[in-house]
Amino acid sequence: MLTSQWYTAGFEKATGIDDARWQLKWMEHAYIDEWANANSTFWATPPISPCAQSASSPDRILLVALSWTIATLADWDANVQKDVDNIMAKYPNVKQIVLMTIIRGPGNKSCGNTAVLAENTLIPAYVDQALANVAARNPNLVKVAPKFEAAACSDFMGTGPHLTAAGDMAIAKMVAATYAGQ
Repeated sequence: MLTSQWYTAGFEKATGIDDARWQLKWMEHAYIDEWANANSTFWATPPISPCAQSASSPDRILLVALSWTIATLADWDANVQKDVDNIMAKYPNVKQIVLMTIIRGPGNKSCGNTAVLAENTLIPAYVDQALANVAARNPNLVKVAPKFEAAACSDFMGTGPHLTAAGDMAIAKMVAATYAGQ
């Protein structure tokens, strides 16, 4: 849901993004452990705004990795690797998988409640390390996206991690600038 909010707030319409080459596949509560399950019903979810060609067999995937319950490097690492393995099995034409975290608070700081993981905007170091580990094990296929940050805590609703409408629009432009022309 976090990804769908900024994605639909202008990502596909942003300068340099070819709408015919981008699509969104998401489900509410689609965390890394769900995508790690090869039999999850989430895999059958149709894309939103499907690509003009090969919508069911994408060659590039941007996976926004998220979990509110997994809290160790080993578990993150194992689940994200399973996500990548499942992507390769389900989309044999994939040539690139980019791993991305949710949007961080400015300077990767918390914008509020650090006691409740699901209300935090700070990405723990073990999450970044897990994504780097998976990319290192799959160097010809997997890379890690930039660490996208909100400009201010006021870009989040309350303590986060959901962005305001203005925050979603700003992040959509920021992510689009990174992937323009691709």
